[in-house]
Amino acid sequence: MWTERWLDLAVRGVRSPEVTAKVGRHLERVHGWVIAGLGHERVSAITAREMAAWRDHLAAAG
Repeated sequence: MWTERWLDLAVRGVRSPEVTAKVGRHLERVHGWVIAGLGHERVSAITAREMAAWRDHLAAAG
């Protein structure tokens, strides 16, 4: 899954275990939102508009 690969490349070994866990949880939420909204997990197909929609979704959820 792309979330694990991203964690391996950008977070693990660079950040503390606590921060790594927090980033992992956020990535799981993004992954679920992408699958539910777009029906696939291809990160390369996600547009800036869709990421803005994700931020709006988070803001609305509080």
